[in-house]
Amino acid sequence: MTRFLIAVALVGLATKAAADCNANRDYQQLKDSAASQSGRISLAFDACRASRGFDNAHKLQQLALQYHVLSDAKKAGMEMEACLAEKSKITDALSARNSTGALRYVLNNCDGEYKDEVTMEDVRKDQERRKGGAQK
Repeated sequence: MTRFLIAVALVGLATKAAADCNANRDYQQLKDSAASQSGRISLAFDACRASRGFDNAHKLQQLALQYHVLSDAKKAGMEMEACLAEKSKITDALSARNSTGALRYVLNNCDGEYKDEVTMEDVRKDQERRKGGAQK
């Protein structure tokens, strides 16, 4: 009976964990998001969420294997893979945009204070917006 209750709990956890990561996000969209300061902040926290999702799925997989619930272990393994792929895409996009502040935060296991640095591209875009507003 106890094994059955644990299996039911694992199924519930696996279903909840399955909604955490989205490995199907488009790299170009992520890279475009990394061009703005608000986009970098959002991506950094998405990467942290993916990292936590990976950790949770790994714990779930270990628990499922401990109690020999192989279907849930497999689901958790797929979730781990999706979370790792999402975090990898995000860090690649941040790296492509030279977003050192966001990358530093993500690679530091999302620990400490988030500090974003303004890039030359941010300055250029801001100047273009100001010119566009002055011409109207």
